[in-house]
Amino acid sequence: MDTETTANPVAEAETEITAPAVEDNSAEAAEDGQADEQNADQEGDAPEDEYEELEFDGERLSVPKGSKFKEGLMRLQDYTRKTMEVAEQRKANEAEAAAISAQKAEIERVREANMADLKAHAELHAINSKLEEYAKLDWKALLQEDPVKAMELQREEKMLESSKAERQQQISQRQHQGALKRQQDIAKLVQEGNAMLQREIKDWSPEKARTLCEYGQTAAGFSAQEMANTIDPRAFKILNKAYLYDQLIAKQQAVKQPPKVAPKALPTVGKSNKADNGLSDSLSDAEWMKRRLAEKSRKRP
Repeated sequence: MDTETTANPVAEAETEITAPAVEDNSAEAAEDGQADEQNADQEGDAPEDEYEELEFDGERLSVPKGSKFKEGLMRLQDYTRKTMEVAEQRKANEAEAAAISAQKAEIERVREANMADLKAHAELHAINSKLEEYAKLDWKALLQEDPVKAMELQREEKMLESSKAERQQQISQRQHQGALKRQQDIAKLVQEGNAMLQREIKDWSPEKARTLCEYGQTAAGFSAQEMANTIDPRAFKILNKAYLYDQLIAKQQAVKQPPKVAPKALPTVGKSNKADNGLSDSLSDAEWMKRRLAEKSRKRP
């Protein structure tokens, strides 16, 4: 008996029914890709008027109009500007505080120096008054009457003389230091003034300074000593403006002034310059009149 394999029609039918249907989506994917490319092309080909240029940190940026990026960028720029202003103000305040502190220290130094000078002068005056009393003593009589007292007074006088020399040296030393300090302060002011004038007057030089000093004497009536002692740069700035103004006015007046024209020679009244009928200016008066009368007699009918 042959064995045959018989297919189960029911199982095959179920297999056909339950098998998932495989759809071909390649065409739809291709269409979606083409649509994306078209959208990208349209976005890339957006008109330029939909963008605007903004400047930030020295660079120009192109951003869409109406976007929040512009608002954020403006807020950032405003914050940066305000931060810089605060930093500059803080720096200015610190510099001003340092200047005030230095000024207070200088005032205190000058006050202490003046107090020390005043004290030294007062002590020197008291010492001189005491020495004047010793100078009035009769030393010979005092030595005879009380030698011990006389020796004690002589010792005190020598101590006063030593104190006097010490006070005089202190006063002289302080005066020298004060004069040196004033010279240093003046030199510093002159240096700072020159630096300011070099920044604010483009052609500032020693020759320019001499020109303004001469102008100050001739135009403003300053003396040579007053101009030599002028160290305030503001005075030279004012003189320079006045000098430039006078130069400008002089040039304008020179342009407006009409050129000088030589006056025309007036014609000579009297004898004629023409040598008609023998008459000439080279003739003497008598000869000229004689010829003139002869000419008139010929013209009569």
